[in-house]
Amino acid sequence: MPELTRMTWREVRAAAGGSAVAGTAPQLAADRSTGASDSAVAGSGPQLAADRPMGGSGAVPAGSQGKSAADRPMGGSGSVPTSPQSQPATHPSTGAIALLPIGSQEQHAAHLPMGTDTMLAEAVVDGALARLGGEPAVVRLPSLPFGHSPHHLFAAAVSLSAATLSAVLADVLDSLVVSGFRRVLVVNGHGGNDEIMRLAVKQHALRADVALAACSYWSLGEGGSPGHAGAFETSLMLAARPELVRERVPHPAVTPPPLFDQPPYPGLTVERHGEWARVGGSTDDATAATAERGQDLLAARVTALAEAVRAFDAATRESHGHRTHGEP
Repeated sequence: MPELTRMTWREVRAAAGGSAVAGTAPQLAADRSTGASDSAVAGSGPQLAADRPMGGSGAVPAGSQGKSAADRPMGGSGSVPTSPQSQPATHPSTGAIALLPIGSQEQHAAHLPMGTDTMLAEAVVDGALARLGGEPAVVRLPSLPFGHSPHHLFAAAVSLSAATLSAVLADVLDSLVVSGFRRVLVVNGHGGNDEIMRLAVKQHALRADVALAACSYWSLGEGGSPGHAGAFETSLMLAARPELVRERVPHPAVTPPPLFDQPPYPGLTVERHGEWARVGGSTDDATAATAERGQDLLAARVTALAEAVRAFDAATRESHGHRTHGEP
């Protein structure tokens, strides 16, 4: 199973089905200013979506190359023009799916490590890829270890703002597309990332000719809500990384219960100031966790993700997998 971090750029291009010649990727619609003409500035190379001003008049300002997505003005309007230049590189028969795990570094009560969300996303991803056995072809990226965790800064977290995480995901997706990938799956391990991740995928698919997918590992199949640092996550950690689980103490009853975990009406999202600190960053009793339950939960999540990858491949193989762009 290829890991992108171990691959040369030529191997990455070959796996993605793109050109193996540096600098030959055409400019994406996502790479130029909204309303811009189809001609690229000579010598500028493919400008990433993260580098363009949003809602501009069409010209790329001098000296703007290399500006990050977080630096560009937001809220622009206008349609994205289409042309032969707005298409990604040609893609021969490989057409691998790039898979990006994302997690967080944040407090998980007193018994689980800061990287729990990242580790569990990786455990599910790696189990699923082993289950798939190389079919379909998947290139696993290094995990993005930071997420949107301001609600855990009362204790400890390394948190990205929503705007920064959105910009990072946009830049990663841009880079993958320019590198030749046309199919990307993002697998999330942290609840605070979920909405941001899904929005990033939706927005990018409007700008570039790609097929993108996203999920949180617990949302596939059956298995219930993961809570936070309680029986679900602790059981998984006892199965996946038992050496990192510290001594657990009973979770005291909290009155009133936190509304973020127990909303007053089904389907309603409620956030009340100070509740994460009030419950100590844990939603339920971790002493109920067992390695046996964790093994069952992990096996179910692995199976569900493997099935999801196969389904994503089957649904997008014809449009964005094996065909060279432009073939009927």
